[in-house]
Amino acid sequence: MRLFVNGFGSKFYIAAYACTRSELAQKISDQISIKIEDTWYDYDIVDVYAEPAGSFTTAGMIIGALIGLLGGPIGVILGGLFGYLFGMNEDAKEKRKVKIFNESYTKRGMNRGSSTKSSEDK
Repeated sequence: MRLFVNGFGSKFYIAAYACTRSELAQKISDQISIKIEDTWYDYDIVDVYAEPAGSFTTAGMIIGALIGLLGGPIGVILGGLFGYLFGMNEDAKEKRKVKIFNESYTKRGMNRGSSTKSSEDK
């Protein structure tokens, strides 16, 4: 799962991990400052969203098939199938984590923050 804020039509990723916005606020703070070109912008913790980090399905299928090479053609098929199923399960877990994060709120409630220039640049 990757965390990001939307700013000026682009996603700015945050080098942090948390299961909920409250947990993220405890780890970093209630506001996040991001430098875009020469200006710093402040984002509230409720402006942070999560997205899946990637797909595990294809990777699981390929790894399973490669391991299955040891068992011959049937091993490749079974390994690929089990790898595919494992990858699908991991993708489903990742989507649940993203949904939980995106539906979470901080103690400050549902008040939506907005990006503002920081006090240094005003």
